[in-house]
Amino acid sequence: MPRLNYTGRKKLNRNDISIVVSQKGNHLNFDADLSLSKYNLPEDAYVFIEAYRRCLWMRYPFGTISNITKPNNCELNEFDDIEGILFRVKVTDTQHTSGKLLAFADRLKPYKFDELESNRECILPVKSVDDIEEIWKVEFDNNYPILLINSKAGSRDQICCSKEFITLVYPAIIRSVLQYITSNPPEDEENDNDIWKKKWLLFAESLPGTGKIPEFDLDNNNEDFDEWVDGVVIAFARKYKISDIYCDFIQNGD
Repeated sequence: MPRLNYTGRKKLNRNDISIVVSQKGNHLNFDADLSLSKYNLPEDAYVFIEAYRRCLWMRYPFGTISNITKPNNCELNEFDDIEGILFRVKVTDTQHTSGKLLAFADRLKPYKFDELESNRECILPVKSVDDIEEIWKVEFDNNYPILLINSKAGSRDQICCSKEFITLVYPAIIRSVLQYITSNPPEDEENDNDIWKKKWLLFAESLPGTGKIPEFDLDNNNEDFDEWVDGVVIAFARKYKISDIYCDFIQNGD
């Protein structure tokens, strides 16, 4: 029997919310990316994110629907480790002193930053080589993308994890791989050459705000898909705060 919603509260889709928890020494922090514009909520409604585990609880203001803004401090200093931390997102009305709840999502499991790094490695193998002149290059070996790093430039892992590389190179890699898929769309789920394409498309579609993948049409110029790819790159940059990381690196050098 379907449940009746007498409150009128909207349930936020988990796919529109991304929360990443990272740990540096004994300090836990989280970052969040919210895509809430499609819910037709009041522009001045308040947005909050709450972190909790059993009796521990912390609340963070994230601005309003029209201006979702990360607070200066997203430390999880009430928690001693990552395990078991859950999150909820609440949107509350500004017209009532009690803060009427308009929309919510609960029991959200965060990503761990190291898991995200591991997932990226799975869909983009990295290989150190000495026969390229560029610092990096994406090569489609047997149709599968491989990131080549010039061994003369230094440690493969050090280069790939540097802030310069992450901010300047990864968005370009995502664009080039997805554009390759445009010209070679997946057809057969059992074909190894198509499985990797589906994994990349799933990764791209999972980024908040990207929307559904357009239909492939080799007879046309696929302008819709090109626009979608642009949106994916923007969503990736927004989710991982690419511009903020780069500007911080340029200004502070770390």
